[in-house]
Amino acid sequence: MHRRLTLWLCVGLGCGSPPEPSLVERTPVEGARERVEPAPMPPPRFDVPKPPPPPEVARVALPLKGTVLAHGGGPLRADVIGRFAQTCGADGKLVLIPTASEGADNPATLEKLPKRWLKRVGRVDVLHTLDPQRADEPDFLRPLRDADCVWLGGGAQGRLRDAYVGTKVQEALHGVLLRGGVVGGYSAGAAILSEVIIRRGNPDPVEDVGFGVLPEVIVDQHFLAKEREPRLLTMLERHPDRVGYGIDEDTALIVHGDRYEVIGSSVVRRCEHGKGCTSLPAGSRGAFP
Repeated sequence: MHRRLTLWLCVGLGCGSPPEPSLVERTPVEGARERVEPAPMPPPRFDVPKPPPPPEVARVALPLKGTVLAHGGGPLRADVIGRFAQTCGADGKLVLIPTASEGADNPATLEKLPKRWLKRVGRVDVLHTLDPQRADEPDFLRPLRDADCVWLGGGAQGRLRDAYVGTKVQEALHGVLLRGGVVGGYSAGAAILSEVIIRRGNPDPVEDVGFGVLPEVIVDQHFLAKEREPRLLTMLERHPDRVGYGIDEDTALIVHGDRYEVIGSSVVRRCEHGKGCTSLPAGSRGAFP
């Protein structure tokens, strides 16, 4: 009965959607607080670098007391390894840091790393963690405290940055150079050596903060092989007070004191904002930066 009555009413009167509510202007009440809409939050950014470590720790400055060897990636020839080991010393204590590579997360890979170095130096230790808190622990740092040389392997410089920048590992790397030791970096391990680094991206680079053991410069790797000159020039537009060193594959830049040397089969490109880049072939030597 009710259903029939509803149907008859709809046929006779018409049934449709309920009317839209009308907008009614309300007069604000005197003394009442107006509701203030919160300002929209800006979208999050994940490429903003954290500030470098506080300046109270001892920091490397030019001229270097020790030696830095930055390798651009690609073939790592025995003569380059030999040059690094010779600088470290036959009885030298070497620390390998392979964290840039995902392979370092495999314990079996870590066990194999010292083999190529054991006959060249006196002792080899391998350090790896992805946890910055672990990087501050005394037992983890112990091999770095008296190391004569450190080798930073290749992979992704972001892994090194996230694990060690701002930790006591970074402080210990500066300590190696301040004692007259040698720090070497291969590919990503070379890119992390400067304080301002290119984390990724070409030609629009995402910048970040590195170890700062090679002052006053920005280092890039695989330079000619991966056509990375545009991104280094962009970085120098942002940081015109710095000098860019683009290191090609199978090539290394060696810095000692305030002098550099280029070894390998290709070139290093030295770039300055507003002046462009010049090529430094193997055998080149000159004032650094």
